[in-house]
Amino acid sequence: MGKEIIDPEERYATTDYIQIQGSPDNISPMAANKWYMMQYELAYDPDITSIPYDQVQLAWYLNYCNVQTIKLGGTQEGRINGTIGAASSTTFYDEFKTAAKSTGTAVLTGIGKNFITENARDETTDSLGRNNNIGLPNYIYSSISNTINSALSGSLDEIPQALFKGFNAIFGLNKTTQPIPINLTFKSQIELNGDLSDRGSFPSSPSSFWLPGTDIASDAVGYIPLYNKPLGVLGLDGRPKVSPMVIYQRVSDGYKLFVTYKTNTFRQRLQYNPEVEAIADIQLTKLELIETDFQGRFTQVCPNRFFAGTLDTNYNPTSSIDVPEYLAFRATFKITPNNGDEPTVIIKTFKTDQDPLPLKNAQ
Repeated sequence: MGKEIIDPEERYATTDYIQIQGSPDNISPMAANKWYMMQYELAYDPDITSIPYDQVQLAWYLNYCNVQTIKLGGTQEGRINGTIGAASSTTFYDEFKTAAKSTGTAVLTGIGKNFITENARDETTDSLGRNNNIGLPNYIYSSISNTINSALSGSLDEIPQALFKGFNAIFGLNKTTQPIPINLTFKSQIELNGDLSDRGSFPSSPSSFWLPGTDIASDAVGYIPLYNKPLGVLGLDGRPKVSPMVIYQRVSDGYKLFVTYKTNTFRQRLQYNPEVEAIADIQLTKLELIETDFQGRFTQVCPNRFFAGTLDTNYNPTSSIDVPEYLAFRATFKITPNNGDEPTVIIKTFKTDQDPLPLKNAQ
């Protein structure tokens, strides 16, 4: 969680996320004898079962801070009811913890339908022409918003085929009741302003417990999870590779070069949690190659076959060879419980390794 494009080969000793929740009705959010709930995404990792239980933990630091203003996109005040995931710079977290004002680019995760609809904006109110307070490009925001709205009256099974021009989402296919549960992930500019005279932490913070799926000793001291099996639905055991194949079409003065990609390495890297497979059917329903720019922003879905340039009769390029420089896999999964409950759809985008173009004159 917390990445628009997930790199399966990234590893961290510690990963931090910030979840912002407003205080209800001006009541102090921190007090004894209260319930606190947090929701995060975890990828399936089979290595969890081999890690000694006392070497890995989940921990929550419950803090409060008087954040008076939240700005999204740097122009309008907005609301955040979700998680600030991995930031483009670690200083965003440091500033949030130590200063009254912080500004940075961060990934918002766990953002639902209400967050999208409440941050709609008339384009004329924004000097940059944006139609939202979140800082998203208009075409991405409109695609998300239109898909969510059409889902309320249309066939929900069609959502995976027409979902937004973004990277990551989790949502339910609930055909009988509303609202539809939706979690979205995207990057945005965030500005926080608060008063450091009103900040602190819960006396018993941090709260931590042993990670489910590890071999927790019967005499272990501390909080022990009620569900002690590996978490997560799926994961990748490494970065999948994209391998281009070239097709030469003979023309009078040489060749036209067409390119297609082999994508089978994604399935070879894919791992499903056997604990989930025992109670549900997991299907990879759609696999797309996504083109991005150098900043990791979505540009388009890569065609199955495309024209890349021209060559002479000796296979030397006579024009610039135009192939995508940055590619990622966007995968759509449908998880259908065996007990008859409605399915869930997970959409995730993963970073790739790319083989060079195998031109004949390059051999």
